[in-house]
Amino acid sequence: MIRDLDEALETLPFGRLRVLVLLLVTSIIVLDGFDIQLAALAAPAMLAEWGLDRVAFGPVLAASLAGMAAGTALGGSIGDRIGRRPALIGAVLFFATMTALSALATGPVTLGLLRLATGLGLGAAVPNATALVAEWMPRRWRSYAVMLVIVAVPVGGMLGAALCAWMIPAFGWRACFILGGVAPVLLALIMIITLPESPQFLVTRDDRSNHLRHLVNRLAGDNRFDNVTIFRTSAPTPGKGGVAELLSVPLRAITWHLWAGFFAAMLALYGCLNWLPVLLSGLGLPMDQAVRGSMWFNLGGVAGALLGAWAGGRFGSARCLSALCLTGAFILSIAAIALALGHIPGVTAAMVPVLLAGGAILGVQVGLYGLAAARYPTSCRAAGIGWAATLGRGGAVVSALAGGWILAQPLGAALWLGVLTLALLYCWRAVRTL
Repeated sequence: MIRDLDEALETLPFGRLRVLVLLLVTSIIVLDGFDIQLAALAAPAMLAEWGLDRVAFGPVLAASLAGMAAGTALGGSIGDRIGRRPALIGAVLFFATMTALSALATGPVTLGLLRLATGLGLGAAVPNATALVAEWMPRRWRSYAVMLVIVAVPVGGMLGAALCAWMIPAFGWRACFILGGVAPVLLALIMIITLPESPQFLVTRDDRSNHLRHLVNRLAGDNRFDNVTIFRTSAPTPGKGGVAELLSVPLRAITWHLWAGFFAAMLALYGCLNWLPVLLSGLGLPMDQAVRGSMWFNLGGVAGALLGAWAGGRFGSARCLSALCLTGAFILSIAAIALALGHIPGVTAAMVPVLLAGGAILGVQVGLYGLAAARYPTSCRAAGIGWAATLGRGGAVVSALAGGWILAQPLGAALWLGVLTLALLYCWRAVRTL
């Protein structure tokens, strides 16, 4: 008997199996977010130990981001071929190993190569995690579940900043990399035992039909689907045009504007994530407080992402995104002017704009994903979001390479915040007509 898999997943209860998938995947993305920001959090301590200036550290940060760009595209292809579960677990074990090995780095060259490899695993984990959650969730919960996965990245950065602010003075920066490697390995071992494969992937593999029936029965809590049940899906087949479809006449303007928006937004986001601890320590804040600045930035980001997702659904993604871009640009421009005039803030005065900027800038990032999903048709939605995010990583790489050089100049902190302000204004200009 043929049954529609999509109908079964929609009508069955949410159940413990879906809760398990959501908890495991969200937990691994929290650790992913921790490892993404780890080099930036440890940067002040590494610069001091190795006697480096900020310019020399830029390629280390850029290497991780370049690896993430390649890993995002590669990881999605691998997941489509072998399954979301093995691709995700493999990515986690890979980035965990490379992160732990980074504790043995003796200089920026060694660390840069290891962070390049780490980035491949970090980037590969995200599309498979997102796909696995989306394909297990019923339609009415899908957008909230995916939002939870996206918000897990700044949660990981927030927890990482809090831990590093305590661990680096007590145990040194290498201990942070060891923790960043061991924790994902332990979670990966749990995933090997308990994490199920995506039902939407299994339904495309006739040789996995027994496994699919077993999982659907686990979700149902009984054995209502017997051995003669064959599941099929009514989900539309993804388009085969790839970039050609994205650049076709009906979608060309949308694609160019979204690519520009993602590039500018990631330049602004990673311009803060990569260089905030270095910028704050350069203003005279103690190292633990400089690292803790990233915690406040990510905390604001979690609130901004949740608020942005709610406001986007109520008022429209484009309108909400425009407001967040302008808010972030205003906050950064005020901070840049204050620094240019010689006003050096204390700890409390510095953390308030950091918190507010985090809310606006990370809210922009979440809003862009929502806008891309709303503007692309089903036939190329996944490809459209994937290409926009991959090319947006170019802005992150630029921020890593340019940030160290600009911060080393006279009034470098003010100049860098001015650059990030312009990036947000360009993002606003790129997406305001969509």
